[in-house]
Amino acid sequence: MKLNNTCKKIVLMFSIAGMCLGTTIAAAENQQHMLADGELFTTSRVVETSKVLYENKLNGSWVWHGTDGYPLGLTFGVFANGKQLSEAAVKGTVAGTTKGVPTKAEMLQAAKNRYGVKGYENKLVIYGTTGASAVETAIAIHKIELFGRLLNVTVALTDAEKNKPLTLNLIYPETMKAISLKNLPKVGNLRVRFVDMKGNALQTEDVLLER
Repeated sequence: MKLNNTCKKIVLMFSIAGMCLGTTIAAAENQQHMLADGELFTTSRVVETSKVLYENKLNGSWVWHGTDGYPLGLTFGVFANGKQLSEAAVKGTVAGTTKGVPTKAEMLQAAKNRYGVKGYENKLVIYGTTGASAVETAIAIHKIELFGRLLNVTVALTDAEKNKPLTLNLIYPETMKAISLKNLPKVGNLRVRFVDMKGNALQTEDVLLER
């Protein structure tokens, strides 16, 4: 009789352990699913279902020659639902302020004003500028890919070859691409990560999508 009770206890213990293990595995799977649908996109499920929303192969061969790194004014912005940004339209490209070189905040505000008008109300505007830079410097959005709730924006940059005399641009190089909100998650947080052609992270922005 005692042996039978002992056996029952052992079986019960293994059953409870199995239930705990199953719960742990399920929790881990749920966590993996949650992360895979967010910033991390290393799982095969997310990679296989990723979407290329935009690609310009013409700037895929651009080269950055500068050994001192990218321009100090290099900055990016993401604006959702243009009609909610501003009623004012700023035409043209970013220009210097009366005080001299505009700050990153001033450049982004100018871009917000420019794209905060009718025609961009159902778009996600992805914007980038090098700020003050040499004449032959250029910036362009090369590729935009959606991995779950991560929007990966690859940016192409180029400048003059080494040992070449440099002069500054009068108008700052800019790049912009408007993505229809229909191609993005309907609601919730979207992380936008800007990377260079080698995959090095340049900047990250979080946007709350509402439709």
